[in-house]
Amino acid sequence: MFLLLINQYVTVHTINVFGDGSVAQFKLSKGTAGSPMSVYWSWGVGVMMGIYVAGGVSDAINNFDQGTRHVDGSLGTAGIFSTYPQPFLSVYNGLGDQVFGTAILLICVLAITDENNMKPTKGLIPISMTYGFNCGYAINPARDLAPRIFTAIAGWGDTPFNYKEYKWFWIPVLGPHLGAIIGAFIYQLCVGLHWPRTYEITQPQSKTVEQTVGSSNEGYDLGIELKLFKRVL
Repeated sequence: MFLLLINQYVTVHTINVFGDGSVAQFKLSKGTAGSPMSVYWSWGVGVMMGIYVAGGVSDAINNFDQGTRHVDGSLGTAGIFSTYPQPFLSVYNGLGDQVFGTAILLICVLAITDENNMKPTKGLIPISMTYGFNCGYAINPARDLAPRIFTAIAGWGDTPFNYKEYKWFWIPVLGPHLGAIIGAFIYQLCVGLHWPRTYEITQPQSKTVEQTVGSSNEGYDLGIELKLFKRVL
C-alpha cells in the first residue's frame, strides 16, 4: 500500500510539474513567455509523462503580485495551482463540464487499455486542448483538490474554497467522480460487453502406458492435460 501511494504521488507530481509550470510561465510573464497553446500541450505532455512514470514556484510570484495573493483578476495567481471557472459559468454548467470531460477521458482510457480493442500507443489524451475553457479541465480530484489546499495554507487564505460563495471548489471533486462512473458505464455498455467471450477449459485425462523390459511389465501412469479453447460468439 505504501509503495502504491508513493507511485501515485510521483505520477500526480509529474503531471503538475509540467502543467503548473506552463501556467506559471504564461501567467507570471504576462503572456510574453508561453501561450494558451503551450499550456494545453504542457498539460497533455504532463499527463502522458505521468502515465509513463507510473507504468516549482520561486520568488517570481512575489515579484508579480508584490506579496499580496489574489485568486482572480489581473494579479490572480491561485489558478496556477488549481482550477477556477469563467465568471459567466453557472454551477450546473460547471458540474456538467466536469462530468462530461471526465466521462470522455474514461472512455478514452478504457479504449486505449482494452486488450480486445486496437491497442494504440498508451499515453497522450488531448482533453486539455478541447475542454479547458470553462473550468480549466480539472477532471481529476487529485490534480485539483490538493493544490487548492496548498494555496489555502500558502498565502491565499480561504478564498480558494469560498470562491463564488462556496459554489465552485466541490465541483472539480464531485464532477470527475460522477463522470468517471458514467464514462466507464458507457464504454462497457457500448463496447466492452460486445467483445466475443473466450473460455479456457482444462480437462485432465489419464492414460496407462505399458513398457516391456526383459520379462517384466512396468506400468506408467501419465497425466495428460488438454487445453481446449472455445470461442463463443
